[in-house]
Amino acid sequence: MRSLKEIASDILITTPKTFVKQKVVFNNEYEQHKSFWTEKDFKKIAPLIVIPDCLSLIIVMGKNIQLLKHIRRKRFLRNIIPF
Repeated sequence: MRSLKEIASDILITTPKTFVKQKVVFNNEYEQHKSFWTEKDFKKIAPLIVIPDCLSLIIVMGKNIQLLKHIRRKRFLRNIIPF
């Protein structure tokens, strides 16, 4: 995760809210579920925004988080950016 922060200005992460064992999918070894992450785990790494979803934890983190938080506060944009 820290390596990603060094090369990307913003990162979008999705992970199941509950641990679900999963092996390689579509010949993609990175689809394997090897660990379980919570919102609290991601908060230890960097400031973030959580996008509401019933099945997945969807996290946005990066250099533009403060800008995204500011935009989200604008009432007229809430329908466009629901998080």
